[in-house]
Amino acid sequence: MKIWAIDVSIDLKNCDGVIVKSKEKIQEYAIQLCKKLNVDRHGDCIINQFTNYERQAIQLLQPAQFGFITGYFIGDCNVGHVNLFYECPYDINTFIEFTQQFFGTEEVYVRRDNKYL
Repeated sequence: MKIWAIDVSIDLKNCDGVIVKSKEKIQEYAIQLCKKLNVDRHGDCIINQFTNYERQAIQLLQPAQFGFITGYFIGDCNVGHVNLFYECPYDINTFIEFTQQFFGTEEVYVRRDNKYL
């Protein structure tokens, strides 16, 4: 079987609270990640922020030419989830290491799903 895409998800715990609460920082993350991985962005990064009496959450969507980056961050818990689905080969270790460094955490759970023809 031949791999046609790679889907990697990273769960982040104990993130830097300032970063996961900042729409600007999360947008900066998506732009820098695309540059590091040579992923061609397709349009602007979409950031939505939701707040209610219990939770502050930020959603991220960065369309790419052959995939997308998504993220969901909960500021009051300092946790997040980032997903990169991309058809072209990319350096998964760079994705993981950059994400850990950017969000200031060493505690991650990574899942990889290869998509086969």
